[in-house]
Amino acid sequence: QRRVHGRRLLTRLLSILVIVGLFAGHQLLTQPFFMRVVAALLTAMVLWSFVQTFRVQSFVEPNLSVNGSKICKHCRAAKPPRAHHCKSCKRCVVRMDHHCSLAAACVGAHNHKHNLLLVFYAFLKSAMLGGSSVACLVFRFHTDPTWRVAVAIVAVVFDALVFLFTLRLLWERLPMLARGYTFIETLKDDDDDTSCPKKACGWFENVEEVFGPHPWLWWLPIHLKTPKAAKESMQDSGLLLSM
Repeated sequence: QRRVHGRRLLTRLLSILVIVGLFAGHQLLTQPFFMRVVAALLTAMVLWSFVQTFRVQSFVEPNLSVNGSKICKHCRAAKPPRAHHCKSCKRCVVRMDHHCSLAAACVGAHNHKHNLLLVFYAFLKSAMLGGSSVACLVFRFHTDPTWRVAVAIVAVVFDALVFLFTLRLLWERLPMLARGYTFIETLKDDDDDTSCPKKACGWFENVEEVFGPHPWLWWLPIHLKTPKAAKESMQDSGLLLSM
């Protein structure tokens, strides 16, 4: 158990070091003050969303029961509809989406928003700062020192990889969010399944279920109260066990 916790802590620390290191690398480039401020803000949002992803847990609480729920054959906990057992965390997760290796944490009902914001802000950061790095490389190639050129090349390559990766994730996950599905549910979806309340909800209600009732606060990785309609449907499915 200690080894598992140690590996998780090491993974999270390495991820934070990479995020901060990339920010420091961009600050070394010759860029306008405005872009430095944007880089600082986006890096702060990425870090905040990342920490919230592993800090906020979505595990089914042990020793609790839900009417009509199954019992997980792996951890022997109550397994309400839309809950899944994570082999990495060895616990059942409420409305599990996936296991995030970067944060060494399961993404479920209570941290799904934070994980999506992590991807979104990483996408914005790589797009804006990657473009700035390209401009720095093109217009200052012959005037900047060699080490600045090398930093710019590394930044451009890494930003391009992050941009493509996060773009692919957003392309996949945003339609799932609008339809009210999790990633795991798309792998084994059954259109005849009527046990999930998502089938009867519109896209706005599905987004509210994950991001909360106030659209002007959707961009902040903070936990908000679930809207009444979504809360009732989640209560029926046992999704409010560990809130």
